[in-house]
Amino acid sequence: MDNNILPLRLRRGNSIKIGEASIEYKDDGTLVACDRYGCARAVVEEEEFVDIEPVPSIHRLYMETTYIYVDFTDRVYVSGKNEIYWTLAPIELEVGVNGVALIRLAPSKIKLTLIGDLIEGFIARYYKAPIVHKLDDLEVVSGAAIVGFRVKGDPVFLPGIGFNAGLVTFYRDRRGRLYYPLITVNTSGRIVSSRPTDSPPLEDLEAISTRRVDKTRLFSLAQSSPPFVMSIEVIRRQPIPP
Repeated sequence: MDNNILPLRLRRGNSIKIGEASIEYKDDGTLVACDRYGCARAVVEEEEFVDIEPVPSIHRLYMETTYIYVDFTDRVYVSGKNEIYWTLAPIELEVGVNGVALIRLAPSKIKLTLIGDLIEGFIARYYKAPIVHKLDDLEVVSGAAIVGFRVKGDPVFLPGIGFNAGLVTFYRDRRGRLYYPLITVNTSGRIVSSRPTDSPPLEDLEAISTRRVDKTRLFSLAQSSPPFVMSIEVIRRQPIPP
């Protein structure tokens, strides 16, 4: 199939490849879903479709963390004046039938990183991506979703951003591109904290989450979920004495 707009339904006799993940739904009802970490096989009787849905990249292999950290290819100077920037974050693919998941696949290599020190730090999924100030300048790759974030606070050279992806809702534009929700980032001295909102980063985006959660409850859960907090190197010029 050439239409890779997620979520999608795969008919019998069709197959699809998204990044390093491949799903084949054979004419006899055999379903084979694979990535670099292994395969899952099942026989699906009497069902015409297999569902493929985007989920945050925090599930495959083991549930070590709900955090994703995006390491920018270049640091970016942010003024802290509530400007919006754009980058990418990885996704996974949930493969299942009628709401029952068979496997979640990773379209790209899974990497982990330690945020902070060994004592008080935490593990996050790691992803390297560019950062741009204009969305039109961002090259979207297969197996990733667009991340828009706003920065308030002190001006710094930002090396990357992280966020808690445990409760996020995905959005989609008219071109079929996926988006994580808008991320708010606050900078204060050496401390950077960020949290996903319950809003899309652009207007006219369609929410495509298949998790049927009440919006009021979702907002409450998102507000109570721990933000992503890290420290960065900040060098301030010392004033020259008169």
